[in-house]
Amino acid sequence: MNSEDAAIEESLRELDSRLVTSATLALDQSQHLIHHMADIALQNFDAAFEQLYSYDTKRKERIYQREDLLDRMADATNRYLVEVNPHIVLDRDRQLQSVQIKALTSFERTGDHSMNFSKDVEHLISHGGKFSEIALREIRVVGDAVREVLRRTVEAYKTGDAELARSVEPLEEVVDSMADTLTGRHIQRMTDGRCDVYSGIQFENMLSSLERISDQCSSLAVHILGLSDSHIRGQEHQYVHNLHHSNDAFFWNSYNENYEQYYARLGITEKSANA
Repeated sequence: MNSEDAAIEESLRELDSRLVTSATLALDQSQHLIHHMADIALQNFDAAFEQLYSYDTKRKERIYQREDLLDRMADATNRYLVEVNPHIVLDRDRQLQSVQIKALTSFERTGDHSMNFSKDVEHLISHGGKFSEIALREIRVVGDAVREVLRRTVEAYKTGDAELARSVEPLEEVVDSMADTLTGRHIQRMTDGRCDVYSGIQFENMLSSLERISDQCSSLAVHILGLSDSHIRGQEHQYVHNLHHSNDAFFWNSYNENYEQYYARLGITEKSANA
């Protein structure tokens, strides 16, 4: 067992059922384990993404091992939080429990989508498929953006940094925009015969996995904001909807900055992106 796995096994043992009657202490223990989940989700995203550019069977095995760890950690933490539930009396503990449940679900699902990305790479390779240099560059840019979304979400969750959590949604919107743009461009490449249909399907699958990871992060980031803003708490979906239809300066300035940064890397102007 390596040091990473040993630390996780220790964290699992720290979910002491004798502490459940003291909700604050118990939630400290579950929080510690979810922090480990966040780290593993980020590590597995990096590993799965690297498979597309430098496939390695040993890395594949480690991706599967980490995914199994994430599942075990999510199950154990969820059971623990159910045990703690009857003993929660403080409102702040109830709020923390709610965000913890959201976080463990988001990080576990992020692991699932990273695994799906890795499997799509395996399918591409096993069928002799290959992406063009343009397609590889496009996936790299979207992947880098999603990696930054995930990094911000992990850090915001660990630290409770509301400003960092606020920065997730504008970048997530840019990811959605890029996914739509690049799907259209790749379909055109298939239509023109510059890409075979099977590789094109895997390209769309990979974009979908990346977009879903970004969506998970967006959802968790809003719940993190709810911890410090009672107006958001319990109204997360409405908050996001309203934000997209508002004149919020932070949101739109951040969106425009991220849009320019990542679309420039794609070599796409605003005019061609909207064409």
